[in-house]
Amino acid sequence: MNVSYKGYFIQRGNLTLALEIKSSRRLTEHDFSGLKAFGEEDIAMKRVLVCPWAVDHVRGDGIHVLCMETFLEELWTGDLMKPESR
Repeated sequence: MNVSYKGYFIQRGNLTLALEIKSSRRLTEHDFSGLKAFGEEDIAMKRVLVCPWAVDHVRGDGIHVLCMETFLEELWTGDLMKPESR
């Protein structure tokens, strides 16, 4: 993998979460490059990008984009670490 990744990994049981937190008001494709690279590898993990101004959605490449409020709520309730249904 040739992409520099500046984020966090959280592991719980068999689930690995790759997490990046951005403060930019405008997200570009470059902001997703690290998380996208993990999707191209044969690595089973949930990928999440948190941005305070984001609208919650899952991108076509499977990356979850969450606003800070949703991220903190899902972290608190444990939903963030639940496996994705496939």
